[in-house]
Amino acid sequence: CTSIVARDSTGSFIHARNFDYEIPILRNQTIVVHFAWGNGTVKYSGVTFAGYLGLLSAQRPNAYTVTLNERHTGTKQIVLSDWLNISPNKTNGSVHFWSLLFRQTVNDFADYHSAVRHLANAPTISPAYLIVAGAATGEAVVLTRARTHTEDWWWIHPEAGQWFLLETNYDHWLPVSNPKDDRRDAGIKLMNSVIGGPARVSRQLLWQVISTPPVMNLHTIYTVIMSPTHPHWFYAQVRHPTTNSTGLGE
Repeated sequence: CTSIVARDSTGSFIHARNFDYEIPILRNQTIVVHFAWGNGTVKYSGVTFAGYLGLLSAQRPNAYTVTLNERHTGTKQIVLSDWLNISPNKTNGSVHFWSLLFRQTVNDFADYHSAVRHLANAPTISPAYLIVAGAATGEAVVLTRARTHTEDWWWIHPEAGQWFLLETNYDHWLPVSNPKDDRRDAGIKLMNSVIGGPARVSRQLLWQVISTPPVMNLHTIYTVIMSPTHPHWFYAQVRHPTTNSTGLGE
């Protein structure tokens, strides 16, 4: 997966993500869901799959947006042992699946700071990267999660001229460990060449960045664009990449 949060000239954030997964049939099951209060006002929105209870891309209007990217910790056997080694005694009997934790968070926590604290501290079944953007200037962070704690907090620093965070599936402070996967470096180059700074941040240009190979790739199931301060911008689209020169078969 690739998640990007970018700050525009007003200080507001736009949050884009590609959900990449090697199960093509998920394209036929991708749905947008809106959960509403009794009066019909949307409480939170997300992208999920028909029959799936959790969320991995979600928006709480006028509060925050959040996405999850898989964190590779080794072979599948090591990941499985990670799951099995979590016992109720180590976590006070409460271990969360990420998708259900996401849904519980956007349902129960109405502001960016409380949501970030909850996501940073809840014991979970596996490592992950959590990308969160808030409604105020400077409210953006990538949490590098282990099962029981947060290993790294990567905050955005607008005062230092930083205007975006981009996370794929690698610890941001380390080189990409897979030489065949250049989504991160390519994405950073595209952010600087296509957009270049906060003055040009827009939904259209961010969509262009995240739709360009190899950021978008043959495993991209859907793309979603969200904004904490502009909840009506919420837009998701199933992608059908091909091997042509543009990478798009839509």
